[in-house]
Amino acid sequence: MKKTLATICLLSVIILSGCQKSNSLDGESSLTSDGSSGESSAVSAVSSDNSTTSEQTSATSDTDPAEPPTPYEKIQKISEMRGDLDNQINTVKSTEYKNVHTTDDFTVKIPDADVLYNLTLTPPAKYDFNTLYEKFDKVFNKEFSDIYSEEDKDELYYFYSDDLDDHEKRPVCDYIDQLKSGEQGISDLMVLTDRAYLDMLSWSPGVNGLNHDAMRSLSPDFPKNYVALTFAPQFFEITRNYLDVNSSDSYQLADKEMSIKEGCDAVKKIVSENEYSWGGSLQPDVYQVKVLDTNNGKYCFSYTMAPSYEGVIFDTYESPDDFGMSYYEKQTYDYDYKVFPTNAVMLQSDKLESLAGGMGEYTAEENYEIDSVIPLDEVINVFSQSFGAGMDLQLSRVELLYSGMYPLEDSDSNSNRKYGATPVWKFRCHNTTDNYKYVVYVNAVTGKVMFYYKTDWETVYDTQ
Repeated sequence: MKKTLATICLLSVIILSGCQKSNSLDGESSLTSDGSSGESSAVSAVSSDNSTTSEQTSATSDTDPAEPPTPYEKIQKISEMRGDLDNQINTVKSTEYKNVHTTDDFTVKIPDADVLYNLTLTPPAKYDFNTLYEKFDKVFNKEFSDIYSEEDKDELYYFYSDDLDDHEKRPVCDYIDQLKSGEQGISDLMVLTDRAYLDMLSWSPGVNGLNHDAMRSLSPDFPKNYVALTFAPQFFEITRNYLDVNSSDSYQLADKEMSIKEGCDAVKKIVSENEYSWGGSLQPDVYQVKVLDTNNGKYCFSYTMAPSYEGVIFDTYESPDDFGMSYYEKQTYDYDYKVFPTNAVMLQSDKLESLAGGMGEYTAEENYEIDSVIPLDEVINVFSQSFGAGMDLQLSRVELLYSGMYPLEDSDSNSNRKYGATPVWKFRCHNTTDNYKYVVYVNAVTGKVMFYYKTDWETVYDTQ
């Protein structure tokens, strides 16, 4: 039976114990399924003299993943908070905090759903050759049949295998019987030419693919054999970066004018209806959109995508030039807290020129419902008390979403490992005293500071 947080919220009182330094700086601690902590609600990241204590912090708990945690002393129905959100935003803007100031473009984003969940996620089993080949072949036929024929495949299809000592790619046609029987293992299937790039992994059935002809027609210097979406922003000027994926702003693509929202709806439809990156309990969603100027009076959309569950998106890595944590930065843990993004580039309104990443067919189990969270005007207090008074935190964005997936302590450390996810408040800010940008995560139910990250400040594009 699902358990609802609201049934215990009136019985719970937690006293905020003020700021203290986190003891979990050695990277050995790990998050459990509710992401909560045995420490105080506010974990001091920086002392009053601005001396940093760690680039990242986290907290641990022995909370039963099947039981709702003890909530923070003040929580509110998500549906009620949504109706009161404008008032809460005004309260935040008008309140004088010891170390927090909202920027002129301060924005808040919460999901449309009235009920969220604490989740346990089970990854897909590793694909055998026959299943992977079927998916791979479908994608190749869809994306590159106008470039290559059926007869070309013997010369195009290669595979990698971890059990081959030299780790060199080999032609599929030379090993087809051993691959089909399972005698020969497989890690990747790929096509790698100057005109087409396609790679699918047996252990994570996402897709890396690129139509080089289309991208190189816009930029002759575009690199060969790379995934376009990772590099496209380096070859075209970024006109604007949108975190508001429902924006009605429109741009002229190669074939028609399209709004940001229309483009996001289109890319989700394309990914979900093809043998690409998602399946199981998760759906594709868009976290942010870069509009790139293709230097011919037209534009293309570069998408950062993440999985969602019941319409609520998971937190994901953002590219290094954006405001947020980058998966290229050093981690203090032996696992990744966040979800790797899927990236896509759209030049025309009805197709993708490139795609990279994907979560695979994860299965989600709902441990318990969460229909009440710490309201915005209260969680700002938690955030503020997590840092020293000597900091000047310019807060630009707050959003409520699912945390990135974290390995569960009691699950198998290898192929059968399960992951947890829980609702969090995510804060983006610029600390002017040390010129670092911070991304901070607060458990939306307990008020525990789950995680924070800071990195050197760089130019941040318009994030509306």
